Amino acid sequence: MVVLAGDEARRRGHGLVGAEHALLAMIRDGEGIAICALRRLGCDMEALEQRIEGALGESAQAPAQAGTLEFTPELKHAFELAVEEARALRHPHLGTEDLLLGIMRLDESRAGTILRAGGARLDEVRHEVRILTGAPIPFSDENLRLINHSPWLIRP
Repeated sequence: MVVLAGDEARRRGHGLVGAEHALLAMIRDGEGIAICALRRLGCDMEALEQRIEGALGESAQAPAQAGTLEFTPELKHAFELAVEEARALRHPHLGTEDLLLGIMRLDESRAGTILRAGGARLDEVRHEVRILTGAPIPFSDENLRLINHSPWLIRP
């Protein structure tokens, strides 16, 4: 995913790879648990892609220099949060789902704002990730509410 995010930044002549590039790369790849979780929650991938494209088009980043791209401080922080998510979910590796959760946890992130505007809520995405990865679902009133309102719950 890192390579694809870098490709998105290069394509636009951006000198830094940000959370928006990473999110756009996930959506365009169309695979992975992150995208599956968003789809299961009814998020419109095309609308998200268009919103991110619009945000990146408004970006005032410095043009890319020859050589390697660097991550924005925001994306670095998203990776740190993704590692926390992976540990909490007992994932043996860092996946797209962990990065998605990390991006959503960023307080002032344009990518997170776009996701929330598209109908994604952190608690619901985390719950779907737990279901899709087979991670344990801790008992809480909020998780019980999510389970009872899940469109994937088989009812008698």
